Amino acid sequence: MSDPVAELNQLLYTATPAERRAILRAALPFVARWLVESVDSSTEENDPEWPLTVSADLLVPLDAAVRRVQTGSPRVPRQDCHAPTAPA
Repeated sequence: MSDPVAELNQLLYTATPAERRAILRAALPFVARWLVESVDSSTEENDPEWPLTVSADLLVPLDAAVRRVQTGSPRVPRQDCHAPTAPA
């Protein structure tokens, strides 16, 4: 099973500023729907922190991408991230 948040984060980190703009524009409806569904589904679980965790996992990479688009700055490597490796 793939992790869509990780995939989006990786895609945004490797994209050019113009590509990031297009990706973010196209992703907005999906992101909004996903966030609402994630928060709504947490009412069935007894974890009051879960919506905050889900939104932080999604919004932190999106915020970083938006800032890079606005400033036109290149990707800043994160210390806790490793470069993806090609599948064997």
